[in-house]
Amino acid sequence: MVNIIEEFRKNKNLENAEKQAAYLRHQFEFIGLKTPERRLLGKEFIKEKKQSKEIEYPNC
Repeated sequence: MVNIIEEFRKNKNLENAEKQAAYLRHQFEFIGLKTPERRLLGKEFIKEKKQSKEIEYPNC
């Protein structure tokens, strides 16, 4: 099973994380992943969760 938090942390980008934290005045911790990278890393996780029925998705 994919641990999404571990995957994100393994692929963190410290340079981006610092910029993201500065943007929000260092109120939050950031990993530094941008949306395309985050989506790519989360793809397998979402696939597993859909198959296990742990997440209910609306019929859109």
